[in-house]
Amino acid sequence: MNQARPMPPRPKGAKIEQTVEIDAPASVVWEVLSDVGGWGRWNPVYPEASGSIGVGDTIEIMIALEGMKPQKSSTKVFHSLPGQALQFGTPAFAGLAHATRYIEIEPLSDSSCRVVNGEIFGRLLGPLLVRLIGAKLDTGMKGQNAGLKAASEAKWRERAAGAL
Repeated sequence: MNQARPMPPRPKGAKIEQTVEIDAPASVVWEVLSDVGGWGRWNPVYPEASGSIGVGDTIEIMIALEGMKPQKSSTKVFHSLPGQALQFGTPAFAGLAHATRYIEIEPLSDSSCRVVNGEIFGRLLGPLLVRLIGAKLDTGMKGQNAGLKAASEAKWRERAAGAL
């Protein structure tokens, strides 16, 4: 399937990434992602979230990684292409590191898609952060993908059942 626009560029830096195939259309996955206040129902890394996903918007999140104390953070949305891509991030350690989260949705058919979920740590301390928390974040992303898959597929099944 052709995508309407190219994916936004990713910044340079150390990357952690997970991919999942979802048996729901890209538009349904986007609906789940667009409900920032509902992230806590399916997203173990962000059990609390508020805000919206328009370019320039702020998302307030609670970051919870296994074995670490949960932390509140405020992120800014850099790119938001409905049904395709979301990118948000925040500086850390007085600007010596910058974390950029990206979620990219690639339609595979009218009723399925592939989601790439990743984070890039840039600037001076980016590689160090990946060494320190990379394994925990990788595990968290697997949980995010499983949660996004379950939430999106359930929403799609509900919609399909309602159409019968």
